[in-house]
Formats: sequence, structure tokens, C-alpha cells
Amino acid sequence: KVDDRDYMRNGAKYFEWERKGVPLRIELGPRDVANDVCIFKYRETVEDKVTVSLGDAAEAAAEGLETMQKALLDAATDRLEKGISRGATYGEMRDVLDKDEAGGYPGAGLY
Repeated sequence: KVDDRDYMRNGAKYFEWERKGVPLRIELGPRDVANDVCIFKYRETVEDKVTVSLGDAAEAAAEGLETMQKALLDAATDRLEKGISRGATYGEMRDVLDKDEAGGYPGAGLY
């Protein structure tokens, strides 16, 4: 989507789109067009802005988004693996669940 609102400053627009969770922001202004480039800013994987030629923009965006997807999936898989306890006895599991503040359930117990 092109954000062509002239009444809003760039920083406010950037913040709004980042808050919405847009994975890639592509900046394109008059000087960028004159220089035949655009600016990529990824939400997760790359901290700095990346300058890309307009001819390579589509391929670079697809490649960057694929890299971002892989990094997010790898991070989620690692978090999942770290959160799984194998070989715990029923008593150990019950003790951990009793101490888990996030696992509070106001109804009848799990066991």
C-alpha cells in the first residue's frame, strides 16, 4: 500500500506501519527515483536500511522476506524446544504447573 499522506510526517508514518506489523517498508522519494534506487527497512532481521536498485527491488524484496520468514520460524522453533521438558515425572510436572503464574486456572484443577 502506498502511504501518500502529505499531512503526516515521515516518522509518524513509519511508526504507524511498524506498529501494524508490516514486515518490509519500502521508501521511495523523488531523489530515490532520480538515482534509480529505493530504500528497504525490514522489521525483524536487518537493523539498518538497505539501498536497492529499482530494477532489483522485486527480487530483493522476495529474497529478504523469505530470509525474514526463516529467521522467525527458527526463533519460534528454538523457543518451543526450550519450553519442552522431556522425561519429567508426573510429580515434577505437577509442581511446575502449580508454580506457573501464567497457568492459573480459576476452575477445577487439572488433576
